Amino acid sequence: MLPELPCNIEELKLLGSSIEELPSSVKYLSKLVTLDLTSSNKLKSLPNNISDLKSLKHLSLTRCSKLDTLPDEIGTLDSLRDYEAKGSAIKEIPSSIIHLNNLQNLSFERCKGQDMLGLSLPPLSGLHCLRELDLTNCAITKLPDSLGSLSSLKELYLGRNNFESIPASIKNLSNLRYLDISYCEDLQSLPELPLISTNAYNCISLEVMSCLSVPDSIVAIDYSFIKFDLINCFKLDQNALIEEARLKIQSLATLWKENYYDEELDASPLSTVICFPGSEVPEGFSFRSLGSLITVKLPPGWLNDNFVGFGLCAVVAFRDHEDNGAFLDIHFECKLKSEDGEWHVSHGTLGDWDISRSRGQRYKIGSDHVYMGFDSAVYPDDIDELCYNEVCFQFCLEGLFGKPIECCQVKKCGVRLMYVQDIGKPSGSCSSGDEDEFLELVEIVSASFNSDDEDEFWESMEKSISSDDEVEFWESMEELN
Repeated sequence: MLPELPCNIEELKLLGSSIEELPSSVKYLSKLVTLDLTSSNKLKSLPNNISDLKSLKHLSLTRCSKLDTLPDEIGTLDSLRDYEAKGSAIKEIPSSIIHLNNLQNLSFERCKGQDMLGLSLPPLSGLHCLRELDLTNCAITKLPDSLGSLSSLKELYLGRNNFESIPASIKNLSNLRYLDISYCEDLQSLPELPLISTNAYNCISLEVMSCLSVPDSIVAIDYSFIKFDLINCFKLDQNALIEEARLKIQSLATLWKENYYDEELDASPLSTVICFPGSEVPEGFSFRSLGSLITVKLPPGWLNDNFVGFGLCAVVAFRDHEDNGAFLDIHFECKLKSEDGEWHVSHGTLGDWDISRSRGQRYKIGSDHVYMGFDSAVYPDDIDELCYNEVCFQFCLEGLFGKPIECCQVKKCGVRLMYVQDIGKPSGSCSSGDEDEFLELVEIVSASFNSDDEDEFWESMEKSISSDDEVEFWESMEELN
């Protein structure tokens, strides 16, 4: 039983209390801003007159394990901004929730109902101020189409659920920055998505992934890191995925270059990476090496107005690495050597291990994975002053506080030079506008192999060009002449 409370209190925190219900007198707390009932394990219900708390902005029912229903009147809490019910027994969200016009953060994480049959969702249209929605581990089997109407949503957490698809309307979430669908082991397809970081870790049934849309201008992007995590997604068509990844990285690098250099806009640095199962550096990377170090002799005229950046690739051997939430970062050092022997040194990243991914569960990564990406931090910033003829990339894996990771290693790596006109062309296309320059590049590439590797290199080149591609290739060479 609660003691009599003064009517002018603004915060009421009853963490771990043994109350079974709130007294009806709570309606007189007209100035109450925060009501926190976290871990009130005997709480069974909320009074209908909770609607009288017109000043309430923060409501927490986290770990109220006996609370299985919410009053419809909760939709009249006009000032409510943050509502958390993590780990409660709630199995159905009242439809009146759509009237919470000022709600910004909403979490029903681990709400499955006492029968564990899953959380039932109402239509979500109307929550126009909602910025973060967490429905992690709610045994949800179907998502409402109205998900795409959450126009202010920036972070969406749908991991560890049982749905097989995501509504196509998600493409309309123009402000979305992060999507978590990790451990959705029944998910079979992904629709077209806005330009966002997506964690699809351990989506073991995922087979179809539609095109990842790219905006017309990078000016609309107010964040600097875009990652698409497909670790343990073994059913995806790897060939299609590689080409899709190449085009997206190429497009983003081009957008960054055009805005930062051509229009001299104050654009933020951009880093993007796509990770998926694989053990080989894709053929589109002209320069490849075993181990974590690669040195490339750069062709004459490589650094021109059409150059948008270095496409990078690292193949990581995880050696049955256990995902226990540990931090893992793929760092690299880029060293550009000028003709007069000066070195330009810069550093970047090719993806990180999401420290919040595990959420209490452990999974093993028993296979190699490919990281493809781009980091504007290593774009040469003195192109008018120095002429570079060599570049060296050294990749390394680091844990928390920069501690080296011993159980994993970068076993292969690759580099490709990306140019504006590469977009839309096959990954083996030549972007040079001059046949002599192309032949010089071929000589340099072949010179980077030892005699034993050269035959294997040319055999792989022959295999990578189909008969149709070969005709198109030589016709383009004739046009140059």
